[in-house]
Amino acid sequence: MTITGVEIFRVRLPVSVQQSETSGGFSFNTPLSRWVAPVSDGAESVVVRIEVASGVVGWGETVTYGAGRVVGALIEDILTPVLIGADAQHIAPMWERMYASTRHLPGALAAIAAVDMALWDIFGKQADVPVARLLGAQVRERVPLCATGFTAGSVDTILQQAQEATTAGFRTVAVPTAETETANHDLFASLRELDISVAAVAQAPLDFAAARRLGRMLQQYGVRWLDVWLPSEQQHEASRLAAFLDLPLVSDKRLKTRWEFQRALTGDAFDIAGPDLTLAGGISECRRIINLADAFGKPYRSAGVVGMGIGMAATLQLAAYVPNLMICEWPFALNAPPSKVITPGAIVDEGMAVLSDLPGLGIAIDEVALRQWAVQ
Repeated sequence: MTITGVEIFRVRLPVSVQQSETSGGFSFNTPLSRWVAPVSDGAESVVVRIEVASGVVGWGETVTYGAGRVVGALIEDILTPVLIGADAQHIAPMWERMYASTRHLPGALAAIAAVDMALWDIFGKQADVPVARLLGAQVRERVPLCATGFTAGSVDTILQQAQEATTAGFRTVAVPTAETETANHDLFASLRELDISVAAVAQAPLDFAAARRLGRMLQQYGVRWLDVWLPSEQQHEASRLAAFLDLPLVSDKRLKTRWEFQRALTGDAFDIAGPDLTLAGGISECRRIINLADAFGKPYRSAGVVGMGIGMAATLQLAAYVPNLMICEWPFALNAPPSKVITPGAIVDEGMAVLSDLPGLGIAIDEVALRQWAVQ
């Protein structure tokens, strides 16, 4: 299974990724503008195509926010020389070589993630089994989903989206916080009347004081978990925040390696492990992270991937395998139009993802359509 070719495609995704410029009514000790950075108005998927001598092709993906050229350059200039001529089945040593080659570079784990996904896809296709079975065993055929990706805005806007998800069969939703403290009280009081599980997602980085105040407010409404992120400069406060709140916190989305997670787990900085497979080194590294979290008694809530569908397919394969899965996020309200490019690896039925029996990641790619979507 000698690797003979590596090709990348950058694809613009028609979804908004602007960070909120409000703290949800929870004032900062420092100006919000200091922590909220302008980002690209629209996500960008970097798709990787890897081919081996037998003609088998594997697909991988990472999602970036204005950094597609950077990640693409990492793959082309640094990772491709490592890959060409190597055996695609030697995924573990390949991962270590890629990491050693890029560990000091920004965006390295995202680039590795896309390649790692494609290697697992090849391995599964060659073995004619889904990736979940290659990982050890497919623990579940149906993966529980949490609807997420709702557009931030007024209480009525968020409530309408939550009701649409409920009508579609979802029993758990993760909603963005509203623009003011009063609106947040109204929002989560109304959501409690829907008889569904509700999680909260902070729409901007919050300093310790603001995050603590938000968490204490949400505790009143039985929120299932809080996805909040402190500024990078204040990550040392994560353990103190977790100790202050009687509310499960998801791990910081910027944690990307087993070593970063080990430090956070030792410091009891979160209650639920939530690595993003497309940013945290792919299937190989996220499996290590999730197993490490399991040893600390922490469940896994996968991050929903807004992309072409490849990253989400890989996430579902991993979710079908890990024993400590709590739930898998599903970008219900942020569906990019991948249907012209990809045949998904699962169907959604009553808030559950039913995986296909196709080998590898379980997807099929229309290369002609992909090349039409790609940014030149």
